[in-house]
Amino acid sequence: MAFARGVLQGSVNDMLPALMVFSFLAASDALDREAPRHRGIALRNFLRLKWNHVDVGHASLRGFLLGWVAGGVLAAATWGLSFLPGAYVELQPRGFFFFGMNSWSPTLLLGLFFLQIALVEELGYRHFGVNGLLRLGANRWTAAILPAAVYGLVHSGLSFLPPADPWWARMIPIFLVGILWGWAFLRWDALTVVLSHWTCDLFLFNRVRLVSEDPWVRLSAVACISLPLLPAAFDVGWRIWKEVRGRPDPEEWDDDSDFTGFDPGTEPELPVVQEGGEPSGDRPGQDRPDGR
Repeated sequence: MAFARGVLQGSVNDMLPALMVFSFLAASDALDREAPRHRGIALRNFLRLKWNHVDVGHASLRGFLLGWVAGGVLAAATWGLSFLPGAYVELQPRGFFFFGMNSWSPTLLLGLFFLQIALVEELGYRHFGVNGLLRLGANRWTAAILPAAVYGLVHSGLSFLPPADPWWARMIPIFLVGILWGWAFLRWDALTVVLSHWTCDLFLFNRVRLVSEDPWVRLSAVACISLPLLPAAFDVGWRIWKEVRGRPDPEEWDDDSDFTGFDPGTEPELPVVQEGGEPSGDRPGQDRPDGR
């Protein structure tokens, strides 16, 4: 009975935060869908494993590269903070991250763990926070900076993040990378920032494994860091397979389907008038049958 009670209490305690998260994400998706060409299209294709879409492949490559930029921002900011009087930067990882690295499959466990972290945080701070502020009439810079500030404040209490001292300095690197991801969300889409966050975390917390004396551990760490490239690899492989079979995919890989992005509550532009004076009927969000 004691065991059953513990399982029940644990399930209830875990269920309440999960319900809050799903409610939060549903609200963000509803906000995003108000835009004529919303930023969640590639993310939904990714979650539905429809990785043959060119938007997913582009976001995979772009997010992976942007993840290295984000890692550079964090490293540079942490290095700068090390010169503060009394500052103490402790090497990572430590604490509960050792459970992942010492598990039977660190690549799988760390990959899944940091993917769900990237999904929850980016869909919350960017997908909901940025879209919510835009819907309230904030300009794009305000919409990018305010969620980044909250993001930094929340992370200031996490002692496993550098610097160990002073505690308030932890919010600065997170705030700066939050601005980067806010800008990327506005410039591209939600999947780009999710995969960028995933790449950044995988690199930071596989760093110890990369310098291991065991070559298989190093190879495993490289494979783990490369996980965000899987959608791009699948997309390219799909297109090669279709070409070999003589059925080329209608979406060309070099077709730049990326977009500046429309904000929630905005209206599509008026129809484009052709030289003959007749409206073409084309407007953002209607140039493709699927609205992309």
